[in-house]
Amino acid sequence: MEEEDIQKQWRTIEALRKMKLKPSSWEIQLLREEFIHPVVKTAIVEWLQTIGAVEAVHIHKFGMKATINPSELPSFSQHPAVSAILSTYDDIEQKNPTLYQMLQKLLNHYAYVRFPFMPERSEVNKIASAILYIGKKYLNLPTDDGASGEMQNYLSEVELCDRLYASIIAD
Repeated sequence: MEEEDIQKQWRTIEALRKMKLKPSSWEIQLLREEFIHPVVKTAIVEWLQTIGAVEAVHIHKFGMKATINPSELPSFSQHPAVSAILSTYDDIEQKNPTLYQMLQKLLNHYAYVRFPFMPERSEVNKIASAILYIGKKYLNLPTDDGASGEMQNYLSEVELCDRLYASIIAD
């Protein structure tokens, strides 16, 4: 942490998680710290899930605060919001498999970085649209030119999550 090497932090947390060691109170305390990268915080929550931690922990991420019980959370990839967003792309999977893979990747990055703060049901379609727009843009496919102010916020958030994820984890 002192070196501020975010990739090394993530790799260390992942190695400890795979060894199924119990995190110390210091490592759990990192979930509350503003300066800790959101991807590292997700790795800590996953670590707590891996060991079946039942103690409530406090997490602060993207200006949001919550007390969570890691053992009661679905994994980020199995979260109902992720499933709901992915289901909006069912027709794309057959028509354009490359675009579908891009959408899956963007959704995975978004969900991983945000976890455990997942979108509300009312936001699912907006986020799905933002991910579709960005996926098309990344693949140089035609997009709707007009993104409303509200949509612009979702586009910015998805792109930010994609950059944060890519800054640490290589796909």
